[in-house]
Amino acid sequence: MPRTPIESACASSLGTILTGFVGILRERAAQGHLAPADLDHALNAFLRGENLDAAARLCAHAIEETTAEHVKGDAFGRLLVLPFAKLLDHGFPRTRLRSFFEAVRTIVGTDAMEQAEAACGDAAARLLLERGHKFAWDDLYVDPTARAAADRVLALIAKSFSPNWQKRLDWFATILNHDIHAISTGSHAFVVVDGGEPQQPVSPQMAEEILRLLLTDLDPRRMPAWRAEALEAACGGTGAAKITELAEILDARAGISDLPHRPKRA
Repeated sequence: MPRTPIESACASSLGTILTGFVGILRERAAQGHLAPADLDHALNAFLRGENLDAAARLCAHAIEETTAEHVKGDAFGRLLVLPFAKLLDHGFPRTRLRSFFEAVRTIVGTDAMEQAEAACGDAAARLLLERGHKFAWDDLYVDPTARAAADRVLALIAKSFSPNWQKRLDWFATILNHDIHAISTGSHAFVVVDGGEPQQPVSPQMAEEILRLLLTDLDPRRMPAWRAEALEAACGGTGAAKITELAEILDARAGISDLPHRPKRA
């Protein structure tokens, strides 16, 4: 089985360690004797030498690089899922996240998706570099650059649902129930192919709740001023108003009318 990057780094480090240790033993053996005490001598010599430092640097660098790539790769997805994260495995199975991202990519387009992924990934890498081991995902959630990139994608989703949101909602629920091991034969048709067990389905009500949480999180009245200003700059006052209107429709359908609202700014 192929090694992961961290496994490869650790294997290389272990090779460096063993090579250095055996090298010291060979020096003692070349002198014509190798007693049990020589093992302690070799170990102490190795621990004081450069071989261990080199192995440690190699392993640490690989872990740092892998961590950075992991953080960059996860950044956009975490921001996008954050509004409905509480539903994961509590009505919405994690195995359906791939279908969710497929729906988002279909709505906003590959270019917009990749731009957001790159912007959020770069922001996460910058925060990781700045904060080091103190980095936490919460740092990313309040980063203006990353948040603006994710909000632009959410705004495109809202715009897509605005003209005929019920029809789009039905489509969204269909895509969420698109098994990973299925192929599309049309806008609402999928054929299962060999390669996996059927997954837990997502109900139409759950699909609507995910959409409601996404769009109410994007409602300019319910977010900090810095985030609302960036959103309105990106999609205009009219676009922000449409997001609010759609969020209110979904709230009403869910029977929610007492969510806290930040007063509108003049």
